[in-house]
Amino acid sequence: MKKLLFIIPVVLLFTACHNYQADVAQKESEKQELIVSSDQKDSTISFFINEVNDIEINLSSIDSSKRMVSTSTANPELRKTQIVRINENIESIKTLVQQNKARIAALTKKLKSSGYKISGLEKLIANLNLQIVEKDKQLAELNDKITMLNTTIVNQNNRIAELNMINTEKQQIVDNQRSELNTAYYIIGTSKNLIAKGVLVKEGGFIGLGKSKVMKDNYNSTGFTQVDITQTTTLPLDTKDAKLITTHPTSSYTLKHTDKKHISALVITDPTNFWKASKYLVIVVDK
Repeated sequence: MKKLLFIIPVVLLFTACHNYQADVAQKESEKQELIVSSDQKDSTISFFINEVNDIEINLSSIDSSKRMVSTSTANPELRKTQIVRINENIESIKTLVQQNKARIAALTKKLKSSGYKISGLEKLIANLNLQIVEKDKQLAELNDKITMLNTTIVNQNNRIAELNMINTEKQQIVDNQRSELNTAYYIIGTSKNLIAKGVLVKEGGFIGLGKSKVMKDNYNSTGFTQVDITQTTTLPLDTKDAKLITTHPTSSYTLKHTDKKHISALVITDPTNFWKASKYLVIVVDK
């Protein structure tokens, strides 16, 4: 009993000497550390979530650009400006993919260095990595598609150039044929001059104009004048008399007289019929 009475005062003495304020201060400090740690963790989680959301928005914009490219490339007849715009969109997709790869890698590194084990965030980041892998695959498919499209366009352009060349050649042939059909030749001169030029020949001795004719096989055509029969319908003569040696229907032309003793011109009234039998016209005049 005496021992017990001795211990109680000792205990009371030690109790009276213990600093409870220090304990309270330490607990308060530990509490503040926990609060700060919790705030830091919350801030870190918030940062990660914001980053993930931002990356997902970027990935969605990649999908939008990809759809735009796919829609554009579905048109088989693309203009050069459209091809340029498609290639620009693909370059934009490529840049976004690379940027998001870098952001995901940085996010992964930061999560590991934070010391926090947040399974939800790890799953989100893993899912983002899967999406990036898919975007890489889609980008490769778009590049293949563009390569095929460019090859198709080159082939189409070559074919168009070939068809244009064929059309040009055909048009040239048509123009030549039309020009040939519309081209005629004429010569005007006295009987003596035309015989000298090798256009007329005496037949059975020279008795007059009636005994001369156009050489059918090897007459000299160098002295003939070329005309477009659709443009030339009048030939000036200025002669006392004129006679057509080549064959032309009399109903298709007329000799224009200024008076009974003077012919001023040959007027072709029906060019189609006039040149139908012969594209060469030989007129003998009497000066």
